Amino acid sequence: MDGPDGKNAADVLHDIRVTDPATGKQTAPLGELIDGGGPVLLHLVRRFGCPLCREAAADLSTMAGEVQAAGGRLVAIGCQTEGLEEFVEGSFFAGPVWVDADKLAFSALKLHRSGLHDGYGFLDPASWSAMWRSYQRGVPGDLKGDGFQMGGTFLFVGGRCVYDHRMTSHGDKPDVDEIEAALRTALTASKVTAGPAAAASGVAGSEAATAGDSPRA
Repeated sequence: MDGPDGKNAADVLHDIRVTDPATGKQTAPLGELIDGGGPVLLHLVRRFGCPLCREAAADLSTMAGEVQAAGGRLVAIGCQTEGLEEFVEGSFFAGPVWVDADKLAFSALKLHRSGLHDGYGFLDPASWSAMWRSYQRGVPGDLKGDGFQMGGTFLFVGGRCVYDHRMTSHGDKPDVDEIEAALRTALTASKVTAGPAAAASGVAGSEAATAGDSPRA
């Protein structure tokens, strides 16, 4: 699935490394994660202390069982450390949480950054509605850090992006039902594609074995 500049999300992330705050060291290139075999649900967090961001992360975490059953994993990446400790301790996300302090992944994916041109993201009525919903659900949070950099959510299956959601406002978040549908469709397609290849391999193996058992002249 291509981004605004026509480039595939998997390609632009391929060589980017981020930091694992648990070890303080850089991770392997994200391409190794994406090409690792199982599906990867990659969530780029706008701000760790944001109640809306925590709510979105918790909603995505409901997919952990299905993704892991397919041999995959969920990974979150934020662009700052403010609120990180509380985010992790609050178990808002069911997967490793990494930090991209230089916003390399955010920039590569052309994720939106709000500013004066869009009222710094607060002109969208949906944002206020989302804030009220989060307040009613009792999701804790704070106002620390850069709140203008928007995040995004990407699902990779078989090394290619099959779903992407790029935030345009504070209240914008991915639709879990849509992600689940994209995951199931992609997994089904991969099984259908692998079926004929596996069958052909089996026939070839059988023929080779038969030839090997034939009496020599």
